[in-house]
This record gives sequence, C-alpha cells and structure tokens, in this order.
Amino acid sequence: MIGIPLPVSYGHKVYTLYVISYVTSLLLENEISVDILLEGKNHRLILNQGRVWRQKVVEGSIQIEPGLLGRLTQIIESRWLGKLK
Repeated sequence: MIGIPLPVSYGHKVYTLYVISYVTSLLLENEISVDILLEGKNHRLILNQGRVWRQKVVEGSIQIEPGLLGRLTQIIESRWLGKLK
C-alpha cells in the first residue's frame, strides 16, 4: 500500500511523505507500526498504547528530527489513523 505522495512543510523545506504500510501488533494491543518513505529513505514509526509516537531506528537508518517527526505524525493521524484502527 503506497498512498498518494503528501507534501510536508517543516522549517524552510518541503518533504515528500508516502505511507507504505501499517501493522497493528498482536502482542501489544493498540500498538501500531507505520512504515513510511520520506525523501527516498524508509523509516518505521510506532504509536504505542500511551498514544506516543516514536521512531524505531535500525542500523543504517537516520534519526528524524523531533520537530519533523511531530509534523509527520500529525499528518499520519489526521489522514490515516481512523483507518488504522
């Protein structure tokens, strides 16, 4: 599932966001994992039971700046969160 590219304004730059896929964890109820493509790089974002977003950083991936991460998660929540549950 790759959706429509979404422009994300943050600071003085416009990024391109694609939501690739999402998974609701069977082990941790209400935890959602969202894979995104941002500027050609794959990232995994996790929404935990406390409704707090975090990035799962794996070897070779780059940490997303906290302000940009907040902006991305706002867009994901407003566009997809209702569909994710």
